[in-house]
Amino acid sequence: MSTTTDERSVFFDADDRPGWLAWRKQGIGASDVSALFGMSPFASPMSVYMDKQGLSGPDSDSDYMEYGRRAEPMISGYLEDRTGLFVVDQQAAVTHPAYPWHRATLDGRVCEHPDGDPLGVAEYKTTERGTEKDWAEAIPDAYAIQVQWQLHVDQADHAWVGVMHGRVFRYYEVERDDRSISMLVERVDQFWNDHVPKATRGEPFIV
Repeated sequence: MSTTTDERSVFFDADDRPGWLAWRKQGIGASDVSALFGMSPFASPMSVYMDKQGLSGPDSDSDYMEYGRRAEPMISGYLEDRTGLFVVDQQAAVTHPAYPWHRATLDGRVCEHPDGDPLGVAEYKTTERGTEKDWAEAIPDAYAIQVQWQLHVDQADHAWVGVMHGRVFRYYEVERDDRSISMLVERVDQFWNDHVPKATRGEPFIV
């Protein structure tokens, strides 16, 4: 594991998944936020609670999740080629400077030059063939929540979302929305303060 100069981002070795999972349990990440709003097909508020308390059992990727993880280098290459920008800091594990339980693992940060200052964050998704029409008006809410949380945690203003719709690549740009972020922060802090610390006192969990 290494730390960046801003001391908010850490990078876990590729074979240190247990270390990353331990870091992740110490806060609420972007996929957790989607679950807290009932928009995740993979998790719920209860499963987030169980995960933070180490009660959810062994972690393992589904085939769909493994494919998404393995596809990230390809999507990153597409994004760089299509935009002329560069993606750095892949898989940066970031903690908000004021709220240590606000966390996110970024697929990358986007720069005009590999040594330049970040312009924003990169997020990657894989979907089924033909789904690009569902993204024509706006990014689906479940993904928009995750992106806004990442912008909040990394204190960024812009995101590039690279998506493989089957074998069709598209990218979408997202601006920071402070009103939405305020709503996310309120829900996350309520969950964290009301439920996670209470577990250590033996108090019941109520959604």
